[in-house]
Amino acid sequence: MEDSGLSSVRVLRLGIPDRFVEQGRREEVLRILGLDGRGIAESIREWLRSEGIWLSGNIGWSG
Repeated sequence: MEDSGLSSVRVLRLGIPDRFVEQGRREEVLRILGLDGRGIAESIREWLRSEGIWLSGNIGWSG
């Protein structure tokens, strides 16, 4: 992105950590890592708050 002149674009990176991850059902592993729907929504909310962006209303995961 920097080569394209987009060095000031803020990006939230989510992914599997570079360490051993316990084995199990996909849904359970994603939940533990915070990569299920609820975990991703919470990560986005926290990141937006850290950027000084506050959400109003009932925005969140309903599934």
